[in-house]
Amino acid sequence: MGSKDMYVGDWYKLCTNVSARDWFSTHDCFYRYALSFFMFYYMLFTTPISLFLFTFRYNLTWYGFWPGLVMSCYFPVTPVAIIGAEMLRALKKWATQTKDWSTAGPGAIFFVEPEGFLAKWFWKGYLNLSMYIAIYCACGNDPDAIQASWEDTDTTKTFWRKLFEDSKVRYPRQLALWDGKELDKSHKIDCSIVIKLEDSYLGIGDSFLTFGKDFRSERDVIDILKRDYSGKEALVLEFVKADPEMGVHQLDIITFDTPEGPKILQCLFLDALHWKQLAHYQRWIRRRRRNRDMCLSCFLV
Repeated sequence: MGSKDMYVGDWYKLCTNVSARDWFSTHDCFYRYALSFFMFYYMLFTTPISLFLFTFRYNLTWYGFWPGLVMSCYFPVTPVAIIGAEMLRALKKWATQTKDWSTAGPGAIFFVEPEGFLAKWFWKGYLNLSMYIAIYCACGNDPDAIQASWEDTDTTKTFWRKLFEDSKVRYPRQLALWDGKELDKSHKIDCSIVIKLEDSYLGIGDSFLTFGKDFRSERDVIDILKRDYSGKEALVLEFVKADPEMGVHQLDIITFDTPEGPKILQCLFLDALHWKQLAHYQRWIRRRRRNRDMCLSCFLV
């Protein structure tokens, strides 16, 4: 695929240059929900058996056995059933005052509900329906993909850090590994640290501890791990602050390899003053080129 074709006609432009509108208004949330709604019924009419098998597995994974069976009985009206399930979930959270994956960590900022009764429920329906149908569109009826949507057992932090190491990418130093009972230390813990669950995401389970304030010795760290991470595998990482000039310590650079060389499609967390640095990243990517026609997402930490 040449550089002229890498935008797939107007598809890339349509997906990345969305015209401004009243974001998260009732109309906007309804529009988002409608896109997922029509995609579900398109898939239902074109691949009904495969979609049903996927839905059955997905419901058992996400809702549990008996609730999953009930949800599967409503398969033809899944977009509406999902909103009903979200209403029951909201009632349970209100009654028990518990947090779930979308509200348990710093990543909860991505799941702040919009204002307005209708907007909120269209948004909740869109959030869960789009995730459900997008997995099917991307992966089909694949059991590993369904399992990974609930709990990832393969591409965990250990996997990504090994990839960073092999690719010679800069990343926060791991000071120790906690296996749920014992601490396997590889460096002296004499600086501020971040404790991260090995298989978590969106900041769920993160602890940011300042040396001299939250802990003063390695014994203090072990006591914290025993108290908050008993039975859970966690990484003890050196706390890294971003360069004040950059403002962030991660650049999400989406590239596409072409016969003419790697092309940068998008760079997140980078303002206009730093676009001149992209030439450096292009050279970095070119030295690590893999197979042609491969889309890479490079996380430079």
